[in-house]
Amino acid sequence: MARILHRGVTQVLITGETGSGKSLVARALHKNGLRKDKPFIAVNCGAIPDTLIESELFGHEKGAFTDAAQQKKGLFEVANEGILFLDEIGDLPIQTQSKLLHVLEERNIRRVGGTQSIKVDVCVIAATNKDLIQAVRDGAFRDDLYFRLNVIPLHVPPLREHPEDIPMLVNYLIDKFSNEYAEALPKQVTPQAMSALRRYEWPGNIRQLENYLRRIFVLSENEVIDKDELPPEILDTSLPTTDVEFDIPEEGVSLEEIIKEYVYSALARSNGNQIQAAKLLGISRRKLQHRMQKYELQSQDFKTEL
Repeated sequence: MARILHRGVTQVLITGETGSGKSLVARALHKNGLRKDKPFIAVNCGAIPDTLIESELFGHEKGAFTDAAQQKKGLFEVANEGILFLDEIGDLPIQTQSKLLHVLEERNIRRVGGTQSIKVDVCVIAATNKDLIQAVRDGAFRDDLYFRLNVIPLHVPPLREHPEDIPMLVNYLIDKFSNEYAEALPKQVTPQAMSALRRYEWPGNIRQLENYLRRIFVLSENEVIDKDELPPEILDTSLPTTDVEFDIPEEGVSLEEIIKEYVYSALARSNGNQIQAAKLLGISRRKLQHRMQKYELQSQDFKTEL
């Protein structure tokens, strides 16, 4: 994989289930390719409104539309000489697909409301969890754009198909969290806990693994993550998944705020039931009560009337 972008390839299409690590693959291609010292710009095509996606990708001139108070460079210009990672490419509006195809073929863009063509040298890595071939048959995705993007196809298998990589991923994520939360205790995972992590099928793939480990990392007051700190559904695969997610804002957030948010989310999801909330968090009820007292949270505040 590391040799792909050393061969002058400028289009790669990554496919795989949600949470399988497609963005990690894209960043690895950047880190190990000829453009590693150039920009890596990522955008989720499904997260931008259809009315704004063209301005986001190609930029706009001042006065191009009502809110265009000043000229703005698009992501193609920002990523010039580097890599533009188009995540969830299957959600790109059909009219924008035509303009993207033009950019890939002609290597130039035109800002919204502009008349001047601007040359760009960008490697485009696209990713999707959708079946683009079926989308082409359904008329939801242009066949010519699909073939243009699919120069180098890469499929990321679900985590359940390569459990032998889980220890490496766990160690990578623990190191990552140690850097993010300097005030937290360093952590090691016991062989028993690692064995349980390997046996679990991870329906949410790497993203679910990261969410679980982050939660354990910030909530645990021990230096060792043992089997008894894992969520019940990992130890008993017959139980449904009870993932509690928390997105870290770009401006950052303190460790205490993250812990409080986890506790709050678990209580809200369990309708104030402390036993269920403790199971969601993978901690004892006593430890949950300690956290609730610290953050001045009351069970009755989370009970909803029927």
